[in-house]
This record gives sequence, C-alpha cells and structure tokens, in this order.
Amino acid sequence: MRVSGRPVPHSHVELMKVNRIQFGVISPNDVIRMSIGKIDSERIYDERGCPTFEGINDPRMGTMKKTMHCYTCKGCK
Repeated sequence: MRVSGRPVPHSHVELMKVNRIQFGVISPNDVIRMSIGKIDSERIYDERGCPTFEGINDPRMGTMKKTMHCYTCKGCK
C-alpha cells in the first residue's frame, strides 16, 4: 500500500471487528450551547505549566502545542 507515493510500513497491531456504529444528529441550539466557553481568568498556565481552565488557553478548546493533548483526550489535566 502507498500513501502520497510512499510505502506504508506493515503494522503489527491486532485488528478488531467493529460490531456496530451509531450516528446521531445534534440540534443547532445544542451545537451553540456546547461551543461556548467561559473565560474568567487572566492566568494562561497554572503552577504545573498546564493551561488554566476558564483562561484563554482553556484545554477544552484545544491545545497550543503539538506535544500536549486536549482535555477531551485526557492529556494535561
């Protein structure tokens, strides 16, 4: 197999069979409600060097560094 003209190395990860997939639709109001973040802190990072919740780098909004995971990925808590 090739991706962008380059060979993809073989993976030794065990394959698993997908039993089912469930899709759903979110209402426009729920999308708006879930997309709003409250910014109440002027602190960017806490004493551990992690982004402050309710700050401008709130980890629930994603991450500024490639080496960190967003909060939903259970990265820097």
